[in-house]
Amino acid sequence: MIVNRITLLGQKDHGKSTVIGNLLISTGSVTAERVKEARKISEQIGKPFEPAFIMDSFSEEREQGLTIDTTRADIAYNGRIFEFIDVPGHLELMKNMMSGASSGDVAVVVISAKRGEGFTAQTRRHIFIASMFGMRALIVAVNKLDYMGYDERKFQNICEMVRDYLGRIGFDKPVEFVPISAYSSENLIKKSKKMPWYDGLPLMDTIGSFISKYGEAPKGKSVRILVQSIADGASDKVAFGMVYSGSIKVGEKLRVQPAGMTTAIKKIYLKGLSAKSAPAGTNVALELADISKVSRGSVLYGAADKPYSMNRFEAKVFAIKRLERETNGRIHMKINNNDVPIRALNVLRAISPVTGSEEKSASISPSNSGIIALQLKSRYPVENFEECAELGRFALYEGNEFLGIGTVR
Repeated sequence: MIVNRITLLGQKDHGKSTVIGNLLISTGSVTAERVKEARKISEQIGKPFEPAFIMDSFSEEREQGLTIDTTRADIAYNGRIFEFIDVPGHLELMKNMMSGASSGDVAVVVISAKRGEGFTAQTRRHIFIASMFGMRALIVAVNKLDYMGYDERKFQNICEMVRDYLGRIGFDKPVEFVPISAYSSENLIKKSKKMPWYDGLPLMDTIGSFISKYGEAPKGKSVRILVQSIADGASDKVAFGMVYSGSIKVGEKLRVQPAGMTTAIKKIYLKGLSAKSAPAGTNVALELADISKVSRGSVLYGAADKPYSMNRFEAKVFAIKRLERETNGRIHMKINNNDVPIRALNVLRAISPVTGSEEKSASISPSNSGIIALQLKSRYPVENFEECAELGRFALYEGNEFLGIGTVR
């Protein structure tokens, strides 16, 4: 069964874990024992039943009332499986996006309507990072409306703030706003009678609708295969990888980058079985006529496809450490499982992920974004992120120190 991935964005304490906890209960996707354990823990710390404890499995999280690591939960609903991925901070979110686990899927941002909370800088940064990595649609779940008497005006005020922000950062993908009370399970599965002014779908039905419309990225026709490992096969060495786009067949010639050689497909294996062809989105094992220069991180192209190989390009980045002009060769780029040395890095503009404003700058401060120009020490197969996400995202390091993430423009 296909798993539909949903990335949860938003500030801690705004109710992401409570959303997942009550969805698990409402859909019967959690065992009675797990619910009983959460009730017991709530009693031990002198609190009413807290559905979030179903998700927060670490004692430190329960005591502090926040999620400290990425958590995942599978929810079965209307014959489909939805995997909710909750990432509490910038670093966890970026790692998740870099792995491709959720980049490009539909995202749900949870924003509290409670006084003193609202549309925070942390939430704005989460949306900014997700939009950098190809988020195709966004659902805004305005939570804790029970604290505000289910007031439509409070809901609409937050909607206007989010719309204004999305316009400032140039996000032009589909957006839907859903009013909820996660703790009271209002408008999660069933339409809430306490919000008669809302005529849309409950949260889970909105998610299902968005996944059906926007959850599947279009696959290109040009062949792109990223080699993930080389191992010994039954009769020869085999290249294991993912067909990101296009399709391949036995006998077809492939170009190999960055080696700059050409080879041909002798055999294709899908799930250990011999096959004549393989479509986009499949994991494959390939026996090749010449595998001598094929290695982990190599990119395979169709013989008729244009292989990309660049040593200069611009990129949009989100910085964890301060970024500024660097020409001493200490910084390297991690892309497609390879470490690629950088000859020079120049900052062109700084972007605030909180306001969306841009300005010329010689540096990018931590937790901010910007546009940089990179010069690699040698040519490497990178592509525009919008055209091929897997070959257009990278991480920056200085030695073992993580500096930030980027997407090729």
